[in-house]
Amino acid sequence: MPCFVRKIEFNPNFVGRSAIIEDIDKVLIPRESSSYGLRSFCLCGLGGIGKTQIAAYYAFQREDKFDAIFWIQADEETKIARGFVDIANSLDLVDDSDRGDKAVCRYKVLKWLSEPRMRAPNVASDTCGEVKLAKWLILFDNADNIDLIRDYWPMASQGSVLVTSRDPLAMTDLATRGINLSPMSPQECILLLQKQVGESPNPKSDQAASQLARKLGNVPLAITQIATRIRRNHMTIDEYVSRQPDGSLLEELSKVSELPLKEQYKFTMATVWKFETLTSQAQSLVYAMVFMDPDGVAEFIMEQSVKTPSLPMLYYPYPGEMFIEARNELSKTSLVQRNKEYRALTWHRIVQEVARDRLSQTQLQNYFQLSLYLLYEAWEYANDRFNRENFKRQKCEDILPHINTALREYTTLYEMEALPIDNASGFVKLLQEVGW
Repeated sequence: MPCFVRKIEFNPNFVGRSAIIEDIDKVLIPRESSSYGLRSFCLCGLGGIGKTQIAAYYAFQREDKFDAIFWIQADEETKIARGFVDIANSLDLVDDSDRGDKAVCRYKVLKWLSEPRMRAPNVASDTCGEVKLAKWLILFDNADNIDLIRDYWPMASQGSVLVTSRDPLAMTDLATRGINLSPMSPQECILLLQKQVGESPNPKSDQAASQLARKLGNVPLAITQIATRIRRNHMTIDEYVSRQPDGSLLEELSKVSELPLKEQYKFTMATVWKFETLTSQAQSLVYAMVFMDPDGVAEFIMEQSVKTPSLPMLYYPYPGEMFIEARNELSKTSLVQRNKEYRALTWHRIVQEVARDRLSQTQLQNYFQLSLYLLYEAWEYANDRFNRENFKRQKCEDILPHINTALREYTTLYEMEALPIDNASGFVKLLQEVGW
C-alpha cells in the first residue's frame, strides 16, 4: 500500500464541478465515526455530459483519502473481468498459476474488499498484532448496463464505490446515493473552452466563449470538440465565433472525428448517443419528437395508435406495453428524461439537433408527417365549432408549443413542395383550431 490501479491519466483541462465533488465527498470519504457500511455514489446522465471526467478527476484528487483506488471499465463484461484480474495481480492476491484466471481473480478481489488487510513491505502475513484495514475506492466507469456489474459488486461492510452510468436506475438499484448530471454552468463552460484552446481570460474572449457555449447547450463534450477545432485552426475563440455562420455548428462538430489523447474519451458528438443501437420502436419514438418542443412532450401526445396509409413503415410503438418499453429504452440511455408527476418527456436541445441531423430529407419529411398525425389526433376538438364550453383547454395548451414548432419546421421542409393531401388537410384543421 498504497495501491492505485487506474488505466487513465489525469486530465489537466478539467474545470469546475466543485459542488458535485463535494456531494461525492460527503458520501464516499471514509470517516472514523462511520467506518462501517459500504458507501456508494452514482453519477448519471447523458453521454458527453462529463461523468467520466468527474470520476477520473476524483480518482486522482482523492489519493490522500484512500489507500487503494481501482478503476474498472464497465461497459463490457470482459473488461470488468480484466479489471479484476489487474487488481488481483496488483495486490498479489493470486499465485502465478491463477494470475489469468478470471473467476479466481474475481473471488479473491471480492474477498479482499470485504476484509482489506494492509500488507506492509517485508512483514510476514502471520505477524502478531492489530491488523489495519485499507481504505479503498473502486470506480465502475460507463456501467450503462447495470446487470453486468452485479456479480462484481462488493458485498463488503466497508469501502467506497463510485459508478458512472447513463441509466438513472443505477442511482437506486446499485448505489445508495447519486446525482443526475446537468450541463455545466455558463462560467464553467467559459473556463473550459479557454483552457482547452489555451487562451487567457479577457472580456472579448469571455463574451465569445459564452456565446459559443450557449449554442452548444453547455455540453462538455461538444465544447471539447469545438475547442479542438479552434485549436487546430490556430484561431482565437472570438475569431472562430465571428467566422461561424448561424446553424453550422453541427457540421463543425462532425469535422472532429476524434479527440486529443489527453481527453481520454473515445466518443465524439457523432457517436456518443448511439441512436443506431436503439430498437426500431425507440428510434421511431425519438425521431417523432425531433419536431416537437424539447422542453416537455406530454405522453398522451406520443402514446397513440398510428393509422395512416400515407406513411411508410416507421415501426412506431403501439400504446401500452410496447410504448412503455420504447420510452424506457430512451430513459435508460438518458437520451430523454421522464417527469413522472406530469407524465412528460424532455430532452436536451443539442441531442434533438443531433438526432435531426442524422435523418435524410425523405426521413425528415416522413417523421414530420408522423408528428403532425400525433398532434392532430391528440388535439381535443370542440363538438360545436361556435361553442367552446367543452373545450379542454389544459390538454390543448400542452399541445400548442409543439404545433408552433411544427409550423416552423414546415416552412423549412416543404419550401419547394407540398405536404401530402391527407396530412395537409389535418394540419390546416389543426391550425384553424389553434386560431380560436
